[in-house]
Amino acid sequence: MQNNSHLWSEQYNRKLADVLTIQTEISLEISEKLRLKLAGDDQKRLTKRYTEDTEAYRLDLKGRYYWNKRNGDGLKKRLCSFSRQ
Repeated sequence: MQNNSHLWSEQYNRKLADVLTIQTEISLEISEKLRLKLAGDDQKRLTKRYTEDTEAYRLDLKGRYYWNKRNGDGLKKRLCSFSRQ
């Protein structure tokens, strides 16, 4: 918003292992609070999980973080993250 007004906030105190569930909850809550009306297909896309393996997800996020560094050291660390080493 242009006026910097506060629209929504919430705290989530959960275990890191529940990160995928928390992401789904947050996505749904944001869409509800912002009064978005989503069609069935859009709702499914919003909550789609590409993995149920939280460790694989964590390593993917870590790899993407290093990929975005765009340097030699980051590239090496990215490869290690993506290969679960």
